[in-house]
Amino acid sequence: MVEIVPEIKDLIEIRENRQYLSKKLFIDMVWFVGVFIVMICIISFDVWIYNIDPLLVVAGFICGFGVGSIVQKTLKIQWHKEYRKVVYRFGRDEIIIFVIYVIFLISRQWIFSHAVHGLNLSIFIFSFIAGTMMGRLTIIIAKIKQILRENHKITGIKD
Repeated sequence: MVEIVPEIKDLIEIRENRQYLSKKLFIDMVWFVGVFIVMICIISFDVWIYNIDPLLVVAGFICGFGVGSIVQKTLKIQWHKEYRKVVYRFGRDEIIIFVIYVIFLISRQWIFSHAVHGLNLSIFIFSFIAGTMMGRLTIIIAKIKQILRENHKITGIKD
């Protein structure tokens, strides 16, 4: 039997516990997954057609995953007792880090263009963005699972 990728398995388990997630949080997760899938399709197509070095894609993905994980760790995901749902919000510190993150995203082409050029730069940036999305999604899922465990609202989530 084929083993499902851990993140996809976690998403399926989170979806089964959707009643405990705020609508905004669930929609944001769906967007992250959708954008990630589109990015991976574009990257795969370009690597296949233009013979781009896969190590460049992996390097961009790993760098993006690290940045996405760091940025997402600052987000406050918590259990709202009144609504009995997992919610998230931005505080002052999160907004400052988010602004720095946006400035980085805007200037990433200038930052990376010193080392990578042309089509390779585009593929590297696409893989960087895909890695960022995956890093953010991985941290969101981990925090949601932890909160649901702490509040005894888990139906089917296993470690």
